[in-house]
Amino acid sequence: MDKLDTTQDLQGAGKTPTLAYSCVVDRNPVIERSALIWVTCLLDIETVAPEKIFVHTVETDLDVLPQLAARGVNIVPVPRFGDGKYCNKLVQPLSPANFDADILVMNDCDIAATGRFGTALSAEAAMAGQVSGRFALGKTADFPNPPLAKIRTLMEAFKAAPPEALAHDSLFYHPLPLGYFNGGLYALPVSLCAEFGAAWQDWALRLLGDPRTAKILERHAHHVDQISFYLALRDLKLHPHCLDERFNFPTHFPHPESRNASIEPALAIHFHNNLDDRGLLGLSGIRAIDRDVIRVNDRLSALGLETDWNPGEDKRFRSWRSLEAGVSMTTKNAPLLKSLLQAAGIETAESVTDVCCGSGAHLVGLSPRGYRGFDRRARMAEAATQRLPEASFTTGAADAPGDLVLCLDFAEYVAGFDAPDQSVRMLAELTGDKLLLLGEPRSSAQGDLVRLLRGTGDFPEILRLGQFAGRPVYLALKRSDASDLELLDMAQPEAARLLQYLYAGKAMIPARFGAELEVLSRMPTCLDAARIAVLGGDPTGSFATALALRGVEIVAESSLALTAEGAAPTRGGDKPRPVDVLIGFAGFDEDGRSDAALRQIARNLVPGGRGIVAAATAKRSDALVPGSEGAETGAQVIRLLEKQNLVLTHQARVPTPFGTELDGLVIEVVKPRVGIVGTRKKFRTPKFLRDFERNLRHRIKGKKPKS
Repeated sequence: MDKLDTTQDLQGAGKTPTLAYSCVVDRNPVIERSALIWVTCLLDIETVAPEKIFVHTVETDLDVLPQLAARGVNIVPVPRFGDGKYCNKLVQPLSPANFDADILVMNDCDIAATGRFGTALSAEAAMAGQVSGRFALGKTADFPNPPLAKIRTLMEAFKAAPPEALAHDSLFYHPLPLGYFNGGLYALPVSLCAEFGAAWQDWALRLLGDPRTAKILERHAHHVDQISFYLALRDLKLHPHCLDERFNFPTHFPHPESRNASIEPALAIHFHNNLDDRGLLGLSGIRAIDRDVIRVNDRLSALGLETDWNPGEDKRFRSWRSLEAGVSMTTKNAPLLKSLLQAAGIETAESVTDVCCGSGAHLVGLSPRGYRGFDRRARMAEAATQRLPEASFTTGAADAPGDLVLCLDFAEYVAGFDAPDQSVRMLAELTGDKLLLLGEPRSSAQGDLVRLLRGTGDFPEILRLGQFAGRPVYLALKRSDASDLELLDMAQPEAARLLQYLYAGKAMIPARFGAELEVLSRMPTCLDAARIAVLGGDPTGSFATALALRGVEIVAESSLALTAEGAAPTRGGDKPRPVDVLIGFAGFDEDGRSDAALRQIARNLVPGGRGIVAAATAKRSDALVPGSEGAETGAQVIRLLEKQNLVLTHQARVPTPFGTELDGLVIEVVKPRVGIVGTRKKFRTPKFLRDFERNLRHRIKGKKPKS
């Protein structure tokens, strides 16, 4: 009975296939370091037996090999193959080693298993074996490298039938052939290795030896190993069993913020060159992934793998930085967290209790009063004390109530309780006035935080302030500090309640309050990475804060002066970037400021961008404020906007209660992606034919033709 039948019989008997793990190492500091991490994760986190791990090497004098051999893994010398770099991995199926397993797992070195990888992959292999006796496992490529059109052209050039079944890449959902796997993970039944290895190498040599390959693939030519794997899989009619992104999760590029809430914890992290200054895994900026990154790093550090790491400037990964050891973020999100803390009142509360305070990095630049930080992790409390010696940090569970309670790491806090509802009840007992709570993505199992908060009976008002690093942010109020201002019945009451809370306690509510509510109600809940400029408003005011809590980048008004079309470059040589939305709060009058402000709105918008003019009007009147008798009306403002080739999309009058002095006006326009067609006559006949016809008419009339 061959290995394949054995695999199917094991599944039928309730057993799972056994795995052998393989990689290829060559002379490169990042690859050697990565191989050490790969082996350590398999041995000490996945608890794989060392005899099941095979490190193939094309150079036998690498510094890392003695360290790996000392752990008992198999070191297998092999010759270079193909291009001598990317294609070296093709030697693995035809390796002289005896794998003694059902499935051969071929990894890139820069893969870190998180502890659940082997069990899950064995189950996937068993399922694939039930579909077909001949199968291969992998995750479809992260990107279309190369695009489907180039793969079709290449296959046509080599007289291969075009791909029939299609899948999509794991990040942007572009079409790719079914079975076009990312090279970080391939898995095959050991019984098929000899047959598949020969076909894989044959296709690679055919592609590498033909000049048409480089001409067709262009900058994608180094992906010959992936393309030849797919072509061999097709020729041998293997069943392509597609794994999801958990088995091969990439962390070497920024992921869209919108994915953060749906990404599940990784089974294996494909880190590429994303190593931090300690030579350990770098953060990804995605909460669900970074919790595993931190856990793996803690284990690697405990095993002595931490080191001073400098792989060279061309290999250093700089996209992410850590806020603290338990929280990751992008650099652009640093101001967002500060806005969240300030909106919660960290600098105005009489006392602040911070549970799971971490290293205290989130307090830099803030001045809380009566602050006390608590963390069960002694190393965190020590790091926080070193960073902010003037503040009070304590190791252990929080036992001091505060007017404002912060819980920025709910997953860590809830780990100290038997159930999430117990932790929320404790937070309610500690809270004197307000609780700022960062939840977890939907992929976590922490439960519905809003339901848990309401279940305590202590929080009559719960505001969702925004989203931070893929996590929802809630501000739970024990008693309402909002003013008695009568609010409008808005389509999105959350925006109204949020703005009312931010203005609470201020001596004067601005006249444009109703217009601000209308603007907020028209803006999406999540505005991550959008650039929004607010003209005529306070950049640190409540309205700007309400926008910032949705993840926008607020652009300073002064930076818009040279953003006009055709403007000269700035001192650094770069043209200022335009904005996605430009909001103008202004009183329009007859001294010329209207034209200037609206021209600025038009010139600074990206094609397709929105401009929103919000203004105050006299009570139940069309006259704009400040209101002299000659003040412009809303209709005049619309005409001014249309003069700038902006198209009106929305107009709303916002009447406020008669107890307030002014009403509001909101006018929304969009900048067309192409220029607006004017009234000039458009000719379908080419100019040279028009000239010929004109001159012919002149000749018939006896006139001299025009040159």
